[in-house]
Amino acid sequence: MGQYYDILNLDKKEHLYFDDLNCAKLWDYYNSFEYDCALKNLFSGRWNGDNVILLGDYCDNAEADSFVYNIIQKIRIEYSYNGIMQDYPEDFTDITYDRRDKGFRFVYNHHTKQYIDYDRIWNSLCKPTIYPLVLLLAVGNGYGMGDYDRYNDQFVGCWALTSHYIEVSRELLIIDGYSEFIPDFH
Repeated sequence: MGQYYDILNLDKKEHLYFDDLNCAKLWDYYNSFEYDCALKNLFSGRWNGDNVILLGDYCDNAEADSFVYNIIQKIRIEYSYNGIMQDYPEDFTDITYDRRDKGFRFVYNHHTKQYIDYDRIWNSLCKPTIYPLVLLLAVGNGYGMGDYDRYNDQFVGCWALTSHYIEVSRELLIIDGYSEFIPDFH
């Protein structure tokens, strides 16, 4: 069957609900322009400064001291949750959000001092082949079918613990010490 993911705001206890897709495999999210736009739109307003992750329902299977295990342990401590992570979203409120493209070209992580320029990851069809934001926030990759197991999979989840430092922008912000991050998922 495969692993399914929920898009969660851990601070507001909100679950991003889409009427056509409640939760899905990771590949459903990273191949979707609409879900990428919804996340960027939320980070530009309602979810600005919040901890947001894509939580896989197999993440409890992570081996001790693995990357995923360490993220889950930090979530358990910070949010005082002791149950099975698969059940964590049960008390979250479902929200829907605008999936239209509002022109957010740049995604910044002010903790890692990195930014992504969506124009640099576009293919010849003028759309990214894989939308990186969902992959950078995914927790649980590698434990089920439908996960990302291709080029640069070591970057999956690398922004999950620093999502509250994410900012989206239509314009390039010139900030000393920042470097462009091209995860090059394909």
